[in-house]
Amino acid sequence: MRFASEWAFILLLAVPALLLIYWAVGHMRMARLRRVGDEHLAERLIGARSERKSILKAALVIGAVFLLALSLTRPQIGGKSTLVKREGIDILFVLDVSKSMLAEDIRPSRLKRAQLELQSLLMELHGDRVGIVSFAGAAFLQCPLTTDYGAARIFLKNINPDDMPVQGTAIGDALAMAHQLLTSSKESSASRLVVLLTDGEDHGKQLDEALSKLEADKIPIFVVGIGSASGEPIPEYGEDGHMSGYKKSKEGKTVMSRLNEPLLAGLAEKSGGRYVSLQSGGSLSELHDYVKRMQKREFESSLYTQYDEKFPWLLWPAFLLLLAASFIDERRGSRLLGLR
Repeated sequence: MRFASEWAFILLLAVPALLLIYWAVGHMRMARLRRVGDEHLAERLIGARSERKSILKAALVIGAVFLLALSLTRPQIGGKSTLVKREGIDILFVLDVSKSMLAEDIRPSRLKRAQLELQSLLMELHGDRVGIVSFAGAAFLQCPLTTDYGAARIFLKNINPDDMPVQGTAIGDALAMAHQLLTSSKESSASRLVVLLTDGEDHGKQLDEALSKLEADKIPIFVVGIGSASGEPIPEYGEDGHMSGYKKSKEGKTVMSRLNEPLLAGLAEKSGGRYVSLQSGGSLSELHDYVKRMQKREFESSLYTQYDEKFPWLLWPAFLLLLAASFIDERRGSRLLGLR
């Protein structure tokens, strides 16, 4: 036998506390009666109450409280042991949060659309571990690999380009961090995937080196291109959150952000992954299908034991004791249960 809530044993202290209360109440009642002044009247009042029935009623109530307190400890016996295996893949989402992702050629914006699509995808995953890396001019770990999708959605929702200290689109740095996270964990799955969401406008340095490492470890990249090839101006916002205009070059011309589709398609092909373009009306349904087709590997096995709860065996007797106590008439000369 085991007790699932051992802390509840402290509630058994209610039994001696009740004994003390009953004794104190009885003592004070007798003292008040004796202060009446008339000894004969006090003896008649005291004698009208059956001492044995009072003790019996108190014993039933205290016994019920004891059983109720014991039931809260949740006694358990027996049980069935089951070996639970957790299978899935490791997925690392690498999200571009540079200023160019604020362009609105995809509504409501490139970044917001990417966040919404990932939120929807996280609702459909089961058993896979997910992590999030955000990047602009540098890469940052937003969420380590976890199966807590609720926490991952919170981290994803709070990503903001204004939090990036360095602007740019350093895809190479982000992929290098993704490779390190997917290969350094002791619990790493043999099935791993990098999901890159970016407009790919400026890939920065270290891209070839990071890509070679991913390719060597057979980690494919599912690349999601966000934006249009025709280009879109990059909005700028003031401190009040309202758009103040569009980003200008040093020459005073409006900067146009364009999707670098050849670069992104080449990344996916070289890593053995896939490239999709997230245009208006598109979704990450292809990514969901791709993940489902990947071979699932076992993360860990654990022995789970389900015990049989036995607290109802204590609740029913406690109820019957309280019911019996409620029928006892403490007056002398009445029947034991107060039934006439």
